[in-house]
Amino acid sequence: MKKAVSLLLLLALALSLCACGEVSPAPAESSAPLESADAPETAAPAESEAPLIPEDIVVTAFEKSGDYTDSLGNEYHYSYRIPAINTETEEARRINEAIHAQLMSVVDEELKSMDDGVSLVSVNVDYRYYVNDGIVSILCTADSPNDFFNYRVYNYDTGEDREFTRSDFLAREGLTEEELTSLAMAACEQKFTEAFGGFPHDSFYEEQYARTLDPTTYGDGLMLYYGEGGALSMVAPIYSLAGAAFYYQEMAVR
Repeated sequence: MKKAVSLLLLLALALSLCACGEVSPAPAESSAPLESADAPETAAPAESEAPLIPEDIVVTAFEKSGDYTDSLGNEYHYSYRIPAINTETEEARRINEAIHAQLMSVVDEELKSMDDGVSLVSVNVDYRYYVNDGIVSILCTADSPNDFFNYRVYNYDTGEDREFTRSDFLAREGLTEEELTSLAMAACEQKFTEAFGGFPHDSFYEEQYARTLDPTTYGDGLMLYYGEGGALSMVAPIYSLAGAAFYYQEMAVR
């Protein structure tokens, strides 16, 4: 009897040992990477700021081109483009009205000449513009068949929504009126010398030189603008020894 009980106890012990030897399957690995509890959160990419000034800040408001032969048989190809600031504000509209009135008067005169069959004076009215640090500078030209260019320059402050004036240029550049005049005269003197320095320095040379450096040229009528690379620039007359009395030149002030 005792022997039988012992056998039963041994059998129960063996079964319990087999149960303890079973290995539970490992949990399936998660496909998502584990993050450390103290790992910094990944910042969302910052949204890029929209440009302050649209690429089409200046657009063509009027355009007309074609071919024309006057009553004398002179043939012309004419092209007229008038710009406008592409912003719907009161000040932009005011500047656009000035641009349109001043340039359209030139175009209207030429269109009337075509109607009357007479020769043209301005065969091309065009523009280009620069944008620098929120300032839009528009250079408008009206040129004649003899390569004489008339200029008009307009400057618009997009941040302040107003015309950018001579006093604004002085303030931004940290210049006094006297310093601006001195820089402008030096630039014009260099242009005159480059063009005519090799000519005889006779009385006519001295006269045209003096006209080029007349301080009154650099007063309120001086056409200032920000040009390529943001350089303070101007359009000013350089008096000539041949052809027209003077020709307007674009040049950096400094």
